Parts: sequence; C-alpha cells; structure tokens
Amino acid sequence: MVWLHWIGITLKNQSTETGDRALWYSEHASFSGNTELKVPDLLPLPYTEEAVRHLSRQIIQEQDFMGERILLENVSTYLSCQFNEMAEGECIAAVAHEADCYLT
Repeated sequence: MVWLHWIGITLKNQSTETGDRALWYSEHASFSGNTELKVPDLLPLPYTEEAVRHLSRQIIQEQDFMGERILLENVSTYLSCQFNEMAEGECIAAVAHEADCYLT
C-alpha cells in the first residue's frame, strides 16, 4: 500500500505529477509563502470565506487532474489571524464540503 503525502506542492499554483499510483494522496491545508517569499514551515490559513474559495478551487483543480479525491490534513494552529471570520473547524469543513475531498 502506498500513501503519497505532499508538503506544499499540490495546493499551490500548479500540479505535480508523480508517475506513481497510490491508494491515498494527501496534502496540508496550509501555506508557506507567496511568489516572493517562502518560509520553511506549514503556516495555518486564515479562516475566511476567501480562503475557503481559494483552497477549494486548488483542491478541485488537483482532483480533476488526478481523477480522484485527495485527503486534506489540517495543520497545528499556533498562530491566530486577526482576520478570521469563522472557527477553524468550520473553515476546514467548508473546504471539504465545497471541494468534495476527504479529511484526515
């Protein structure tokens, strides 16, 4: 059994083809920078409607490319964004619902 777990590649701007087939594919619900700055950490997303829409679009794009659903893993939250509009659980549940992906 193979389970491919990515760190910051599938839910960014482009897909990465592994060439391998796995039973499960998973990725973190996080960010690690932007086009100008990358940090060596998995930072929690802001819990906003905009983040739900953005992450859901990225997951849908990846699932369409792969032809199957992925597992979404929430990261530990040790920072709080002052712009949060909802609770952490609400945000992750909204992403899973909108993107039709699994949660780990």
